[in-house]
Amino acid sequence: MYRALTSLFLCAPLAAMAQPQLALDTTSDQNTIMYTGTVASNGDRVLALRGNPGTVLWRAAADGTPLWARQLGNGTLAPQLAADPSSGTWLLHPAGVQQFSADPSGLYDTLRYHYVLSRMDAAGTLAWATKLTFDLRYVTLWPDPEVRLMAGDDAAFLVMYTHEVPNALSMLKVDGQGQMLWGRSYWTDQLPPGTEVTCGAPDGNGGLFLSLEGNASMWTYVAHVLADGSLDWVKQAAYTNAPVYYNTTHDAAAMPDGSVLMFGRMDIPGHNYLSTLRMSPQGTVTDAHFYTAPLGGWAALWAVARENDGTILLVNDSSVIRLAVNGEVASAVSLASHVDGDQRNRFIPMAMSATGEGAVLPGVLDYVHVDLGYTMHRPGIRTIDPADPGCYTAPLAVGHVPVPTNLYVVTDFTGFEPATFLTAAADTLLVLQPVGMGSTTDLCEVMVATGIQDAQHTIPADLLNTVAAQGDPFLLATPLARRISVLDVAGRCLVKERLYGGDAQAIHTAGMPPGLYLLRMSTPEGTAVRTHRVLVIP
Repeated sequence: MYRALTSLFLCAPLAAMAQPQLALDTTSDQNTIMYTGTVASNGDRVLALRGNPGTVLWRAAADGTPLWARQLGNGTLAPQLAADPSSGTWLLHPAGVQQFSADPSGLYDTLRYHYVLSRMDAAGTLAWATKLTFDLRYVTLWPDPEVRLMAGDDAAFLVMYTHEVPNALSMLKVDGQGQMLWGRSYWTDQLPPGTEVTCGAPDGNGGLFLSLEGNASMWTYVAHVLADGSLDWVKQAAYTNAPVYYNTTHDAAAMPDGSVLMFGRMDIPGHNYLSTLRMSPQGTVTDAHFYTAPLGGWAALWAVARENDGTILLVNDSSVIRLAVNGEVASAVSLASHVDGDQRNRFIPMAMSATGEGAVLPGVLDYVHVDLGYTMHRPGIRTIDPADPGCYTAPLAVGHVPVPTNLYVVTDFTGFEPATFLTAAADTLLVLQPVGMGSTTDLCEVMVATGIQDAQHTIPADLLNTVAAQGDPFLLATPLARRISVLDVAGRCLVKERLYGGDAQAIHTAGMPPGLYLLRMSTPEGTAVRTHRVLVIP
């Protein structure tokens, strides 16, 4: 059973932050890796974590108060999450693939992809679960399609695009009660090889926008799907002011006027830009901008979202950029999630949601402790407002190049025809088991590296000895009160935030096997954090 043990996170005191920065106590027998996360309409954070032995769904309030945790299945499933306006959560995970031959000639196979879509309310109660099936017919080579989950105001969309020839665009729409409203498929043989659905966004009127692009494409195809599943239009948008080496759209957000804002990358001779492109409900380009900012990065995360006041948040790996309504850069920061000059820990964002607080970045703290020789990957959540960024951020200079809309040429694409590539939906059983709920700690405290010096660049004597025989104590060098935690080389807390000082100046080692340990010391308020390597000998 998944179990929450004390961990490195439990050994850091809470600190008051303007923006919630949460580290999660979700340690199991193995490292816990975060797949994805979202933010509910009431501000709750919902994460999907790979634990031992299955996937764990975890929910906390915006201030870090744990609410509930549920285990899904016994395998390492990789679910997708999406929030809905009533603070519920949509969950999609794969449920297997079948192969069979339905063609009399025997030349083609049919692949049947199964997925389970479910919805949970804010209390962690499962409302329903539906098994959805995509049939891919006339298959000669096994494609590797990825179904994308996109949640709207009162329904969710599942979109699959196969790389087969003919290319197939398949979609399902499911309402808030789990009933499939429609399934549609379209095929074409006129798109470039390797074309896929890179992103999409519900349009607010029951339909959705989709971006389709080929590998290293020089242009973008944008499709608008109506509420009944029919294709309203498909447009090709091409930048014509310079040769385009690389153009892609990574994320999209619907705007209140029915338009769609797409965020991606544009490479032309001498420039690698972040780019935004806005298209009207009729498929015309109404606004475009280029931005100069660092590209690339470990997580390869790109995301765009609109806040209630109309400002736009862009996230590119470790950069968070706030745009004014007119596209001007209002503020920008880069994530510097380790102490300057110390690479022992960094925060890797894996998803992004936007609330009134700013960009909420669920991710993983990649903590490598050099002295003790272990690596940890712990889930956490950063809330970054470029105007009030909080800990471990740095100002980022972002250049802005407004792009005249007439530099984009938009043409109609009429190559899609209706097809039948999918089947229906059926109720299914999905069991969510309650699991132990760990607490949260301030992420900024966890990210403090070892060996931090004070303002005079000297480390005062904290201990009279750093080596002790088993059963003998480590002795404090000061009568002042200190809060102490002790971790072993696996990162487990043996002593958790215990207050020492006065008559209690001996940290006993009884029950501690010989070996290296990390002793973490701070003031009673959790400031002036220092760590020491200590050794217990036989």
